[in-house]
Amino acid sequence: MTRTDLHEVLDQAVGQTPRVDLAEAAWARGLGMRRRRRAAFAGGGAVLAAAAVAGALTISGGLTPDEDVAPAVPTESSPTQTDPSPTDGAELTGTPVPTGSAQSDGDPASWRLLDPGSVTEESRTLRVGVTRAACSGGRTGQVLEPVVTAEGDRVLIRIDVEPLPSGLYACPGNDEVEVEVVLDEPLGQRDLFDLACQDTEYRVPCDDHIQWAYPRDEPVEIMADPYLIATTPQDFADWGSHVVWVEVLAEREVEPRHPASLRADQAAREVDLFVRDVLWSHPEAITPVSWDQVITLEVSPGWSDGQPAVLESDTRLEVGHEYTLVLVDAYDDGEQYLDRLLGSVTEVESRTADGAYQLYADLENITPDPDRAPHPGEAWDARFVRVMGF
Repeated sequence: MTRTDLHEVLDQAVGQTPRVDLAEAAWARGLGMRRRRRAAFAGGGAVLAAAAVAGALTISGGLTPDEDVAPAVPTESSPTQTDPSPTDGAELTGTPVPTGSAQSDGDPASWRLLDPGSVTEESRTLRVGVTRAACSGGRTGQVLEPVVTAEGDRVLIRIDVEPLPSGLYACPGNDEVEVEVVLDEPLGQRDLFDLACQDTEYRVPCDDHIQWAYPRDEPVEIMADPYLIATTPQDFADWGSHVVWVEVLAEREVEPRHPASLRADQAAREVDLFVRDVLWSHPEAITPVSWDQVITLEVSPGWSDGQPAVLESDTRLEVGHEYTLVLVDAYDDGEQYLDRLLGSVTEVESRTADGAYQLYADLENITPDPDRAPHPGEAWDARFVRVMGF
């Protein structure tokens, strides 16, 4: 079952018409919120119906993990489990595990730190709990050897589980298997990521991509004299092309698009954003955006004298965190691209994401000023001058 199939089942469960996103026909309407999320915001019994349907689905197969992993033995406190049988657990439901899918060494699983308070810069051993992502009669089963990839500012860990035999499996919720992960070197000043969550082509249910973040100082605020600081939903609709809910996957230092805008001690920063939802879109938006897409933005300055930096009146986009923000169409040196609207970034802190849904509801009732719409091939500063009549 594909992600789209799941969305359609959820749409039907909450009594909504099929979801339409901005990659399809919603441009003309100026919005692309997933119908099931709108129903969740409104509340009511329909949400419980959707949850019941979702719990009855078997999501398995079709995912291709790395092929260089080998079996490993869980820790003594969690003995090796036998493979779950198709008849284990409650009444069978859902779809069968595909039998003709590509061969792989394991099925996807998520992991979490069992004692995050014990993790330090010197840590080389991590106690984690592993849970199979797919329905399996309540048992996670045999855990495969963790695959660890160390990078400059983060450590990526992926842990798969033994593939299931073909059959139907109940979904009572799988148990957690304790596993010890051994790093080749001390963790240092790096974050810990669950790679199965971070990779957008291999997504499994997780609370957050980042499982542990190294404590860092507050970013340095850089004085700025911007054309516009947008703070209200009306500002977002008048100037924005898309209002999105994103998760920051990665960051890197890059050559700045406009070198003259940075001082000698400042560096440009680029971030990869996973679009969880498109909350609103201008009917005349030029550059398309759709949910489940990964987009890249330059957010400069990213560092000042080696310390994390952010423009005054803005919010720094931190890896592993989620935000709502406004994307604007921009143009420079023959390239049409997306940039963020200064002042529009708000962190999504609650697991219920009430702020994101409230923003969606506010924007649904706003009509953008047609005179402020973006024009193809028009730079952001030129658009501002045109609209303001300078």
